[in-house]
Amino acid sequence: PLSSCLSLDRVDAPLIATANQVLIKVAYAGVQYPDALQAQGLYQVRPPLPYIPAMDCTGTVMRVGARVSNVKPGDRVFASMLEHGGTGAMTE
Repeated sequence: PLSSCLSLDRVDAPLIATANQVLIKVAYAGVQYPDALQAQGLYQVRPPLPYIPAMDCTGTVMRVGARVSNVKPGDRVFASMLEHGGTGAMTE
């Protein structure tokens, strides 16, 4: 079962590492079949451990990097993590 391979941990808020990044306060993260398989080590793509599951999320923009011009703090957004390894949407 998933409860045997997932845990809930409290971590510091991430910083914006590059001028092209956006920090989102996640409101909802989708849990899809591949997420469940990945968490159990049964999916063909195995991210390095520990990892944060979920491939997409919705939320509110909290901070933006210097080169970001298409969204601003306070905007509500949908984000896909596919360009960033396909995981990480369950960060909130």
